[in-house]
Amino acid sequence: MGGSIVCHTLSAWCPFILPIRELFRYLYSRIAVKRRCRIMKKNNQSLLSMLVLLASVSCAKEEVFEMTVDEPAEEAGSSIDHSVVPGVALVEFSDEILPLIEDDLSQGKVATRSMGLNQALDELGIKSIERAFPDAGEFEPRHRKAGLHKCYIIEYSESVATTRASAELYSIPGVERVESQPVIAPAGFNDPSFSRQWGLFNSTYRDYDINVVPVWNNYTTGDPKVVVAVVDYGIDISHPDLKDNCSATNYSAVDRKEVVKPENSGKHGTHVAGIVAAVNNNGVGICGVAGGDAAKGKKGATLMSCEIFRDVTSNGKTTTKQGSTYSAITWAADHGAVICQNSWSYVVDTNGDKVVSEEEKAAALKRKVNIFDKLAIDYFIDNAGCDKDGNQLPDSPMKGGLVVFAAGNDNLANGAPANYERVIAVAALNSNGNKANYSNYGDFVDLAAPGTGVYSTFPGGAYGNLSGTSMACPHVSGVAALIVSCCGGQGFTNEMLKEKLLKTRRKDIVPAGMGGLVDAVAALNYGENFKPGKAKDVRATVRNNSVDITWTAVGNADGYPAYGYKVICGKDKSLVENADPSKSTMAGIFTRSVLAKAEVEGTERLTFTGLDFSATYYVKVVGYSYTNVYGEPSPVIGFKTVVNNPPVIKSDITGDIILRSHEKKVINLVITDPDRHTITVDYQPGGPADTFSGLDKGEATITINAPDAGPGTYTATLTATDNYGAATSLAVTYTVMANNPPEKIKEASNLLITSIGETFILNMNEYFSDPDGETLEYVLSSSDPQTVRLVRNGNKVIGTVLRYGSSAIAINASDAAGASAESSFKVLAREASVEYSVYPNPVKDFLNIGTGSELSDVRVRIVSQTGRSVYDNTVKASAFEPARIDLSGQAPGVYSVAICVGEKTHTFSVVKR
Repeated sequence: MGGSIVCHTLSAWCPFILPIRELFRYLYSRIAVKRRCRIMKKNNQSLLSMLVLLASVSCAKEEVFEMTVDEPAEEAGSSIDHSVVPGVALVEFSDEILPLIEDDLSQGKVATRSMGLNQALDELGIKSIERAFPDAGEFEPRHRKAGLHKCYIIEYSESVATTRASAELYSIPGVERVESQPVIAPAGFNDPSFSRQWGLFNSTYRDYDINVVPVWNNYTTGDPKVVVAVVDYGIDISHPDLKDNCSATNYSAVDRKEVVKPENSGKHGTHVAGIVAAVNNNGVGICGVAGGDAAKGKKGATLMSCEIFRDVTSNGKTTTKQGSTYSAITWAADHGAVICQNSWSYVVDTNGDKVVSEEEKAAALKRKVNIFDKLAIDYFIDNAGCDKDGNQLPDSPMKGGLVVFAAGNDNLANGAPANYERVIAVAALNSNGNKANYSNYGDFVDLAAPGTGVYSTFPGGAYGNLSGTSMACPHVSGVAALIVSCCGGQGFTNEMLKEKLLKTRRKDIVPAGMGGLVDAVAALNYGENFKPGKAKDVRATVRNNSVDITWTAVGNADGYPAYGYKVICGKDKSLVENADPSKSTMAGIFTRSVLAKAEVEGTERLTFTGLDFSATYYVKVVGYSYTNVYGEPSPVIGFKTVVNNPPVIKSDITGDIILRSHEKKVINLVITDPDRHTITVDYQPGGPADTFSGLDKGEATITINAPDAGPGTYTATLTATDNYGAATSLAVTYTVMANNPPEKIKEASNLLITSIGETFILNMNEYFSDPDGETLEYVLSSSDPQTVRLVRNGNKVIGTVLRYGSSAIAINASDAAGASAESSFKVLAREASVEYSVYPNPVKDFLNIGTGSELSDVRVRIVSQTGRSVYDNTVKASAFEPARIDLSGQAPGVYSVAICVGEKTHTFSVVKR
């Protein structure tokens, strides 16, 4: 579909060759266009003949260039590339064609004296042709020297495929390079929220922050002369935590105007700016890496907003406007910035389906910086901080600029434009030092920085968390700003800054492919011949066989503190006095190094542990710089350790421990070591009832659960031993008494109930007791739950009659040991009108006769059908203890039964079977 041909140009002696070369290129391109349209006419053959003739006339050995003519598929079948801006091409013209087009284009015209360019106007539907880097005024000569004036943005019909447009534009004589416009995307003190900024001070994983706090304390908090251009969404320059560090000079590449409005600001750019230089020590929000010290009246680095993104909402739909990155970067260089912060990258998802396919990954792994961005980056690096002649400006803190880029968030071993070798590429770490799962990685990465869950400023005075290499990148830009603030001035160059950052990166603590963690203190000290002063006010505070060594922090002649201190200790005074701090090991002495934490004249501290008991030692302190230049040592002082004290066990035991069989007791303990030695605890239980738990912050417990042991006396032993063998023991003796079973106080009375729904309540304390004072457990049962329902409420039993009938109720009272007592009673429910009951009827053997609730005399007379008396007697009977009359010996038949209860006589018939 396309081809690549190699042409050779003639040497300078032939003045007519250049037009021939351009004509050759133009004619070939016309053939290519015709081939795309599938039209092969005779005039094409004529053009080919001319090409052959021209080639035969002009071939000679000289400079060789390659030209590729793409021949894309029909537009109707082509797919949309979402990684480029439709209808926009970036074109670099040759020096030869510029005179034909520059004057016309500068006047806003589209038609020029270039035949090829005019031909493309109609074919591509060209709408505008503008300089990519606008006229720079006093800096225009510098722009032309860098070749920026040859770069143009051509806008054409979006209906034309980018591949076709690129091919046709490249075929125009005088066009040296054509690229599509890539779509870019964001990559991620007393200040009350400083504790949330783990990237500045990581209290959990101490190695994995940027080590900036010592720089604030001892070197610098930033300088307004250091201008950091934030090429991103616009910064909210009215934010309370940013405005005092924001530049009055800003640029919008979206509008191509030197103004950035707070109402157009974006969350991403404002968040990035806060990481670089939010105002420090102002009692508001967060700290920026180079944010100054408001309480001391010191301003931080200056934030210059260079807007390349803007979200615009219309009819409920939000779209992102994109300005030219390259014009923003060059503008920043021309207006005082020396550090260029870029948290954006080229879009990898070319088809816009939100999924990065293997094909898209493969393309992304090959992608490089586009030509316009490369030119802009080179221009910033070469010209920032310089006058138009390339000399360092008198008030500039640095000659040349530093460009910092986020590595990208696609988890790929490449990232553009960050992979351009002249920039600093920054990958993202989690708070534990691991690679963030989204971060790009690889040999192109220079530095790593905190990138996950980073807390910073949002527009409208707000704050929030974001994650990404976008958040890691401004940590590095901020550190760079601190270094320039401290070390910058006449003669300080961008290469010196870059060397400080890269030579001190901590490669050893980050995963492969992540460069190295940026270290603010180390970078600032690198290459400086700081020689600390003499350490002073050395003191020793002895605690048993440990000693706290304190001394007053010292600085060099310029007031900058020592990077660290070496503390040299031993039993031989002469060896300590003559010890060379530059040696790592020396016989008879031991050393410890500690990084500086205090300001000059502040107090530094180091603790030695594990010394011999009752021994005399000598110690001296020597300060050193980052490059291991040692200062003068302090005077040697002596101290003596003391004897080892055993651990101390305190308990709340008062008197003998005697437990009833159901009781539980908790003994509280405090176990400490007066010498702060490590303690181990051994516990030997006295029996199955006692257990030990702890030890948390020196507090522990012994729990005795008497039901778990039988009666008897037991002794548990607790021993606390320090790591030098000194021990203390505590014996805990306790007695468990024998269990006494529950007792029944009285029997429950039977109940006669005459209405359905009636309830009765029994208080168990009236029926049962426990000699040991236990709270008893009760189990209730009913022989007929359909007649009587039982529930328990504490020590009370509540019964409810559900229907007429009888039920035998049993209550079992038990203690923790399982010993029990029981009581039972009966409940009879019948209508109030019923004065007696005779059952069963018919009867086979025994006839039951019941009366009222109380036992009383009842005369019973039974007569057969013949009038013979078969039974006549007075018996005792009640509803719960009926009289039982034996009729088993009587013949079957019907019998008359008369019952005399009191003064009433009741007569009824009974069938005997």
